[in-house]
Amino acid sequence: MKCTLLRRYLISYLTDVEGDFRYFNRFVDMSRVVTRDNGKYRLRGADSHFVFGGDSFDLGGGDWALSDALLQLKADYPERVHLILGNRDVNKMVFRTSLDRHLERLSPAEAHRAVYAVESPIQQRAMGYAEYLEKQGLPPRTTMPTFMKWLFRCRMGSPNVFEDRRAEIAQRRRCDTGAVTDEEVIEHFMASAAAEGGMVYRYLQQGQMAALIGRSLFVHGGVTWQNVGYCPYPFSAAAAYSATALLPGTMHASAPEWVAALNRLTREGFEEWVAHPHRAPDGSRTGGEYLRSFAYRYTPVLYSVMVNSPINPTTLCPIDREAGQYLFDNGIDTVCCGHQPTGDSPTLVATEQGGFVIVADNSYCAADNSRGQAVAEVLLEQDARRPDRRVQVHIRGSHADGRPFEYSVPPKGDRIAPLLGRPLPDGWWTKMPSADRTHIVCHKTTNRFFSIQYKELPVEAVEQYLRHREGGPNG
Repeated sequence: MKCTLLRRYLISYLTDVEGDFRYFNRFVDMSRVVTRDNGKYRLRGADSHFVFGGDSFDLGGGDWALSDALLQLKADYPERVHLILGNRDVNKMVFRTSLDRHLERLSPAEAHRAVYAVESPIQQRAMGYAEYLEKQGLPPRTTMPTFMKWLFRCRMGSPNVFEDRRAEIAQRRRCDTGAVTDEEVIEHFMASAAAEGGMVYRYLQQGQMAALIGRSLFVHGGVTWQNVGYCPYPFSAAAAYSATALLPGTMHASAPEWVAALNRLTREGFEEWVAHPHRAPDGSRTGGEYLRSFAYRYTPVLYSVMVNSPINPTTLCPIDREAGQYLFDNGIDTVCCGHQPTGDSPTLVATEQGGFVIVADNSYCAADNSRGQAVAEVLLEQDARRPDRRVQVHIRGSHADGRPFEYSVPPKGDRIAPLLGRPLPDGWWTKMPSADRTHIVCHKTTNRFFSIQYKELPVEAVEQYLRHREGGPNG
């Protein structure tokens, strides 16, 4: 993005709301950039930006309302609101490509394969459609209601969204949920992707794979040595599934060119999905299949910036040297991403070169699925007059138990800056400075980041450990 601003400006970042409209409004209530005025959402300031990091649908019970809010913001501020595509957004492309009444003429196993001919390892471990029918005590016959409910529960990880959508339809009709039939719910899901006014269609139309604003990069999942700078040519899910190396594509040493290539691929995938949903012109895939394939880890080849994050199921992972160097060479100080839960506050992961990856999927922050209890805003302050100046990062919000937090990441050269986002022994990571800057708040996570421990260590103790670790504080 070419920056023509005349002063310092703020970028507000939020990600992975996943249909939780109340959570979104709690964010708006505390945001320094996004606000509400007379029933519409607005941006404060003439130069500010808002980036939504993807995953707008599925789990919070308010898909329709959240979609309306995000799309209203995008329509009113087309150059300053950026909607990143997440896996929970592009996986809905299947509504247009593969779901229709012809499935009811197929056996459960055939219907399953017709929609998911290729599945990721995670999908393969989940319950198949035939098994789902058996577990539910239902006849082994394909029907659209049972197929959709299986698809949401066992392939999209959103077990309640069918009934949530029924409730949203009833609310807008001002009727009881019992008055909304299964068929009407199914039709609403299908129309969301089939029609130009549908929420899925519009979000994909307005969305982008990545955004580069000044010295800050935004993707849904993250960057690794395998995907940084890389943009594949259009491909099929079958090719991705069998890949043992990166698929044919282009490598871009320039980050602006790389981001432009990813977003061009996104646009082409969307247009192919609209024009040829059932079969791409070359006959090798469904329309836009390569865009939907970014939502899945088919192989260990980490080509996707959408689903490869610095998080494994139990802890953070360091940013590899190659990815950090690419960011440094391109003047990128900060990468903002989400995709996988990281507890009840945003988490820093430092690069060897002095940058930070900020992981901020915090809406789903406890083992009991206590959504929306924590809330946070990542604010990035940049100077358009001095593009060589590093991003100033401010993080603020409240933990799930209501405790507030607010801090700024110290500038390079500050004593505390090289101590943040670093691994410590026994699974602990440094997280943020204490209010008086005498201690470093550290966290340890287990149970897929839903169980979190905090402790404070004196600055001197953290310095001593990092000094004696091989390679020094930045090694």
